[in-house]
Amino acid sequence: MKYIFSTVVLMFVFSIVLDLGGAGAIVGLLLGSIGSLIHHKSKHGWTVTWGGTTSENVEQEEVQRYITVHDGNTNDFKVLSENDFSFDVDYTYEEKRKGYVQEVRYLVDISKRLIFCPNGSKYGLEQVEFSHITDVEILQNGQTSGNIGNAIIGGVLAGGVGALAGSNISEDRIISLSVIIYTTDIVRPQIIIELITKPTFKDFVEYNKAYDFAQKVNASIKAIIANEK
Repeated sequence: MKYIFSTVVLMFVFSIVLDLGGAGAIVGLLLGSIGSLIHHKSKHGWTVTWGGTTSENVEQEEVQRYITVHDGNTNDFKVLSENDFSFDVDYTYEEKRKGYVQEVRYLVDISKRLIFCPNGSKYGLEQVEFSHITDVEILQNGQTSGNIGNAIIGGVLAGGVGALAGSNISEDRIISLSVIIYTTDIVRPQIIIELITKPTFKDFVEYNKAYDFAQKVNASIKAIIANEK
């Protein structure tokens, strides 16, 4: 407090000596305030004071994020706050489609024993309980990852329709990539997470990101199944 008072008095006297009048007094008050800023020290170090509020007292406003969830039983949608969940796993992949970017998210709340993920082209995320999940696999061009080579050979040997199908599949390019999650729900026995829906070369960054996402989801689901046994 003594620093503020002394600085203001000195600057006020100095303004009178220089015959600056009211303007000088204002300048003195401003400089006095600056002096108080410099001499304000807290236990956390030097802080800035302005209008009686220090930077230590300013709390960051909580950011609200929401997810839209599709209820497979009622076919309705509900908007849930992410703050109501504790997502231990949050994987995100973005696919560039015609005119827009499609964001794909896979979320896991271990405490509530729930996963959230998209299902095909349906709007919103599907909510699935751990106990309802039975299996998972990665599909490329409609085939499981380990059967891609066999599909190519089969297309060449079969001729006709087989050759036509094989012509769309090559070792360096795919036309689709997705993760299939199987459940005990008779109405929705499988959930399809679509990642790539157009011809894409495997040396593209987009493919590498999509396949990495697919592998993470696949591993996560397998871990959930193993822990439910």
